[in-house]
This record gives sequence, structure tokens and C-alpha cells, in this order.
Amino acid sequence: MLFNIFLYLFIFCIVSSGIKKYKKIHKNELSGPFPIPLLGNLHQLGKEPHYTLTKMHNVYGEIFRLHFGDVYTVVVSDPILIREMFVDNHENFKYRPLLPTFKFGAGGDHGLSLSNERWERTRELVQNAMKRTSIKKIYDMLDSQVYELIKSMKQYQVTGNPFEIHLYAQRFTLSIMFKYIFNEDISYDEDITKGKIAELVQPMDQIFKSLGSGKLGDFISIAQPFYYQWLKFSDKQFNGPFSTVKKFIYKRYLEHINTIDHDNPRDLMDLLINEFSNDKNLIPTILQTSLDMFLAGNDTTAASIIWFVLRMQEHPEIQLKAYNEIKDAVGDRDRVLLSDRPKTPYLNAIIKEILRLNPVGPFGLPHRSSNDIVIGNGKYFIPKDSQILVNYRGLGFNEKYFENPSQFDPSRFLNKNNDAYMPFGVGDRKCVGLQLAGDEQYLSFSNILLNFNLKNIGTPVSDYEEFGLTLKPNKFKVLLESRK
Repeated sequence: MLFNIFLYLFIFCIVSSGIKKYKKIHKNELSGPFPIPLLGNLHQLGKEPHYTLTKMHNVYGEIFRLHFGDVYTVVVSDPILIREMFVDNHENFKYRPLLPTFKFGAGGDHGLSLSNERWERTRELVQNAMKRTSIKKIYDMLDSQVYELIKSMKQYQVTGNPFEIHLYAQRFTLSIMFKYIFNEDISYDEDITKGKIAELVQPMDQIFKSLGSGKLGDFISIAQPFYYQWLKFSDKQFNGPFSTVKKFIYKRYLEHINTIDHDNPRDLMDLLINEFSNDKNLIPTILQTSLDMFLAGNDTTAASIIWFVLRMQEHPEIQLKAYNEIKDAVGDRDRVLLSDRPKTPYLNAIIKEILRLNPVGPFGLPHRSSNDIVIGNGKYFIPKDSQILVNYRGLGFNEKYFENPSQFDPSRFLNKNNDAYMPFGVGDRKCVGLQLAGDEQYLSFSNILLNFNLKNIGTPVSDYEEFGLTLKPNKFKVLLESRK
């Protein structure tokens, strides 16, 4: 009897799912591949969705639809349409999809990255808090961390052994986030395979893979409420990655509450406590926002440093040209400063080209349409509650805007702006820390080149990316050759 009930329920789900997917919804509905009941097009994505969707762009155009299970999904890779959606019609596309993984990751509806109704107030308060942070204090912190990064690389270079950048890049960005958010130092004498760094790197990697990939329970309507409860239960019971990092953040919060001087904030968490202190119900927002800033500020910048090292060892002629430009800019100084940026246009172009060719967030975070809308001069209909994915990789490989897109060519960004370049997103929900991230990238890239020639060890280095919310190449090694 029970078996028959489940069987009938399963058949009903398949039939209703098929009817919903095959029903014509508008005369200008988007084209896309044929979906199947329940799964939609999920089975077609494979293990490398960023490659799959870029190939689909060549078949279905710069905006097309997929069905992620029961979730109608729009994929866009045209800068004009992207700006029309997120700038001209930002009110309609400012919220995140109502998916269990996102709801769980946002701690309900708190924080900055994944929240919905509370997002605007949180962003405003975070921006106010960041404005109160002394620019000189931030620059001094960045200079100090770059100095420590280069010093640790020099200590390794004298061994003559092949060098692996991954953990060094993560320590560099983690150190900045520790100082900026918690006013806490990570000793560069600390073994990078142990201590605070090792404690956090693995769970953070798991979080980014989880948020980036999505699970079947996110996209099958009947399963969503059960999947959300399972996420909460399993992460707590089995000490999952979210629980590990949230416990870490909460411990810092308690330390700050006990030691805070409201008139002299030490860091971003103090500033958030001051901003939200009038409402005890917003304590989860303090914790979740700190977590969001900590995660986003670490993984994306670390990934860009790793890609930089890979591309420089791959293109020694480009590396040498950038080094000569940097050397001319700094003269006898032993370090590059942010004030040198206007004097290094070729390096600036290299940074843009790396982020175009290897966007660390292939889709960013998805958006949701609040209402039905027609865009593109009446050509494209997007229904209410659609999930919106910006295919940043497809955008960077769009031949309409980038000639020979598979080629690493920084000169494409010299002497001209390209409206298709938007690695940090556009509109109200673009990266809130983009200025800090850009400064980190410039200072780390330039000072690495000033001090080291990055050489291939004699074997090809794969640029294969394991898919997740951020993309990094598999671990590889280079030879560090001192330039002094």
C-alpha cells in the first residue's frame, strides 16, 4: 500500500514536472536545450558546467534558458543585456534564488552575499563601516602583508626546490582578512600546513564547492524543504564545513564583545558591532556578514594570485616585459607601492587579462527575477522567479568583444576600455570589496615580479580547473629565480 502511494506520487511529480517544462509561457520565451521531467537539463551540465554553458552559448546565443530541475534558469553572457538587467532593472534582479543551500549558507536571511530582504540594509551598514576604516591603515596593512609574503618566498627560494604557490597565496589573503576583520595576526613563521590556516583552508574550500555546484535537493520543488532541514542537521551533527567556520567566527565575536572600545574600533567586526548594536536580533547579521567578508575576501584573491603565477611561468616574454616596466617605475626602491599603478599600464593590462581568461567566479552568485520582464528591445522574456546566471567565462570568451579569446594577450587592454570586462559584476550587488581586492592583486602581483623570475620546471603545467564557486588550477610547482 505504502509502495503504491509513493509510486503514484512519483508518477504525478514526473507528469506535472513535464507539463510545466513543456508548456509555452510567452511568445518571446528563450530558446534552450530540450529538458526532461524532474531533472530538466541538469544531466547535461556534467562536471564542468562553466565549459558546458560556454559551449551552449555558441549554440543558443548570448541569452538562453535551462531547467535546473524545477528551477527555470536564464544564462546570459552579453554585457549589454547584463547591464540592462542589473543596472537599468536592478530592482527586479537584486535578490538571490530561494534555494535551500543559499538559505542555509545565509543563516536564514542574514549577511551580505546570500541574503534577500535584509540585504540592502546590511550592505549600507557594511559600506558605512568600511568608509570609517582609515585608508592609510588599510594601505599600511597591505604593504606589511606583501612584505611578509615576499620574505617567506625568499626563504623558500634559497632552498632551490620547486615552489608551490597555493598555500602561500591563501596565507597571504587569510592574513589580510584576519587583520582587517578581526585585528588578528597570523605569524609567517607558522607552518602553513598546520595551525589556523590549515584549520580553515579545507572547510572553506568545501563551502565554495558546495555553494558553486548545487545539489539535486536545491532544484526539485518537492524535495527543497526536506533538503534544507537535512543541511541544518547534517552540518551540525557531523561538524560540517559551515559549522566549523561559524564556530570560528563566533569565538572571535565573543572576544570582541568582551574587549570592544566603542569609541576606538579596531577592525571591521568592531565597526559592525557598533552599527548593529541597537538591535540584538541583528547579532546573526554581524556573524554572517563577517563570515561572508572572510570567505569572499580570501578565496577569490588567492585564486587570482595562483592564476597569475601560472600564466607568468607560461609566458616568460610577457613576464619580462612587465618586470622591466615595474623596474622603471620603482627605480632603486625594493618594493612596489599602490602609487606606482599609473606608471605600470602593461601590468594593469595583465591583471585584466588574467581575470578575463580565468574568472575566479565563473558565474558569480546567481540572481532571481522578482517579476516577469521583457528585455533586449522586447526580444527576450524572463518569467518571475527565474534563476539568473551571468556566465563570466562565456563573457570573456565572447568573440564579439574579444578577438582570439583563447589567447593570453594583455595588449588587448592597452589604450582602450572594453565594456565586456566586468570581473566583479555590475549593479547594486557587485562585489562590495572590489577596491580592496584590486589593491591586493596589484601589490602582490607586482612585488612577486619585482623579486622573482617565475620559471617553468620543465614540464607543462595544466590549467584544468576544478569547478566550484571559485575556480583554481590544480596544484603545480615553479622555480623561483631571484632577480637580485
